[in-house]
Amino acid sequence: MSFPNQIAIAKDYVRVSFDAVCSVNMIDPYLASYANVTNKSVDVLADMLYALVCQNVLECTFDEAVMKRTTLNKSAITKVNETADFWGYKFVRYEITRFLSPEFEANREMSEQAKRRGAIKDFDRNAEIKHAVAKAQATAKIIHLISDVIKECESVRAETLKIADSY
Repeated sequence: MSFPNQIAIAKDYVRVSFDAVCSVNMIDPYLASYANVTNKSVDVLADMLYALVCQNVLECTFDEAVMKRTTLNKSAITKVNETADFWGYKFVRYEITRFLSPEFEANREMSEQAKRRGAIKDFDRNAEIKHAVAKAQATAKIIHLISDVIKECESVRAETLKIADSY
C-alpha cells in the first residue's frame, strides 16, 4: 500500500509532508475475514499507522524527524502490530519514502528560479559584452581606415608642396 502526501506538524511547528509505503501480511485468514465486524480493518490499521507516525513527528523537530526516519518507521510498525494481530494482519514494512517541508520545497523552488534568472542575466551580460567588443573592433577598423586615408592625403599634399616649393 502507498500513502502519498501525508501531512504532519513537527515540534517546531513546521508543516511536514511525507509519502510512505507499507507492506501487510495476512497471518490469520479467519480473523481477517470473519472475526472483524468491519471489512475495512486494513484501512483502519493504515489510518492508525499514519496517526502513530504523525504523533512521533510531533515529538521532534523537522530536522530530527528527517534524521530519525528509520526509527520512526520501526516504532510505528511495532505499535501498530500490537493491534493488527487482533485482526489477523501483520505489518511487515513501513517506509517513509519522501520527507520534506512544503516551506523547504518552496525555498528550494525559489532558489532554483533565482539560479535560472542569474543564468539568464549572465547570458545577457555576456551578449552585451560581446556586442560592445564587436562595436569597439568595428570602430577601431573605421579609425584605422580613416587614418590610412589621412596619411595618403597628407603624402599627396606633401608632394604638392614639394613641387610648389621647387618652382
